[in-house]
Amino acid sequence: MIVTENPVRRRRRRHAPLVGALAVMVGALSVAPVAAEVIRGSDISPYRFSYDDCGFTVDVDGVFSSPHSMARVGRHKDASAFFGHDRYMLTETHTRRGTDTEVVIVAHGLLHDVRVTRISGSVFEFTMMDVAHTELYADGTLLGREDGQIRRTFLFDTLGDETPGGEFVELLTERFSGRFGGIDTCAALAEP
Repeated sequence: MIVTENPVRRRRRRHAPLVGALAVMVGALSVAPVAAEVIRGSDISPYRFSYDDCGFTVDVDGVFSSPHSMARVGRHKDASAFFGHDRYMLTETHTRRGTDTEVVIVAHGLLHDVRVTRISGSVFEFTMMDVAHTELYADGTLLGREDGQIRRTFLFDTLGDETPGGEFVELLTERFSGRFGGIDTCAALAEP
């Protein structure tokens, strides 16, 4: 029920609030028979984590929801790789520990695997496109907005089975295009 933090999430404290949705999305699809060419499903995944790279500790409670997920099953020897196509919504409440100051991040977008290459065994290199619109609020007031495309390349271990999901291994590259830099959770949670 609660997903712990993954390494991708640590990289995005001051920009691109959707990077962390990556690990949730990759494992979010419902289990379906492997004979299916395309798997359809939906998911609502709450998660919780903390970070301290602002100079103080911040606790995050979030919900990732994907009402219409699709994954195309890999073929032949790559049957354990699933090409995802996910429309999603995300809400995160970031609370500064000790002061109870809160900000809320609300986002919606599309995550889409555009290329998958087997590296070795059950480890694949995925290239994912994330097109997103994100807003940061405090007490109902809009503090910042970002939108654009993030293209990520990462290693993912499918565990060699024919079920969606697996283990995130490493983020290799991340490229941003669009309007980014409008959301800074650390600044929004800093003391006045």
